Amino acid sequence: IQFRILSGKSSARDKVMAFAQSFCVFRQGLLGPSTAPHVYLLFRTFEDWMKDTRKGFKLLKWVVEIEKTRSAYTTISDFFIRWLEVTMHIVAMGYHFVDNRIFVNKVIYRVEKLTNDDLLVRHGPKPVPGEVSFLDNLKRQKNQFSLVRCFLSIICETRWVLNLTDDIRVHVNEKNLYVKRLEELKNNTMKNKFMFRHEDPNININSSNKINEDIEIKDDIIDMNVVPVNDNKNNEEDEEDEEEDEELIRLDEKEHRLRAIRQFHLLMLIRVCCYFIMTSSNRGHLFGFKIPFIGQTLDGIFGMIGAGIAVWKNLPSVIKG
Repeated sequence: IQFRILSGKSSARDKVMAFAQSFCVFRQGLLGPSTAPHVYLLFRTFEDWMKDTRKGFKLLKWVVEIEKTRSAYTTISDFFIRWLEVTMHIVAMGYHFVDNRIFVNKVIYRVEKLTNDDLLVRHGPKPVPGEVSFLDNLKRQKNQFSLVRCFLSIICETRWVLNLTDDIRVHVNEKNLYVKRLEELKNNTMKNKFMFRHEDPNININSSNKINEDIEIKDDIIDMNVVPVNDNKNNEEDEEDEEEDEELIRLDEKEHRLRAIRQFHLLMLIRVCCYFIMTSSNRGHLFGFKIPFIGQTLDGIFGMIGAGIAVWKNLPSVIKG
């Protein structure tokens, strides 16, 4: 049964286990020569147990990569990123297929050791003939798939970050122009009001006095049909201010959304760089390029950084249930 398909929380669960596995690698690197052998054996056994458990939960995960390939092809508009994502998921499909073969063959070899009397000896079961070379060959294939996938992911995430940075720059320029235009409009409006209020009062003083002499207002009479002239203008100004505020809120939300997406892809870029360093330094090489072995301590640190970012990515779906 493919538990990953049945549970939306499986990705976070897998990355939490990957973090624990990397922590065991980190602790093994910190152990000195004077450390008791059983302490090293404890962390090594826990690391192997977590590794095998994760492989078991990833059975048929290559089927999920087929759906991810289709989704990337149909949803991504950028031509370059779309084909990078498609190629990356095809490579990931090969990676998970080989990883499933390793797990299945380990189970088969284990059953054969326990059921074959010729392989059960006093000091533990002997390896099945051809087991070591066959599994080593599969692991080399898996590491090559992993390196190619990480290389494509680095290019893809870098492209995402650059595109989003350019989109943010364009959006900020548009927002600044809009704010500047609003300020100029408000300044012009205030200037016009100021000029209207400070006109020369002596221009029509004679006519105004004449009119005031002719007007008589009775104290006890109030005309209910009189409507202030400036009320409509004030309502129009309030509506314009509300529209301007809504437009600014919309621009701010869009900028916040773009920055959040860029932050996500930047963290994903850091994650795949960590995995690329781990794989190329310890487990394989890409087109002859290989980083010198960084040691178990750094290997565990990079693994914890990558797994921690992946847990952060999947945590919202776990919290939402």
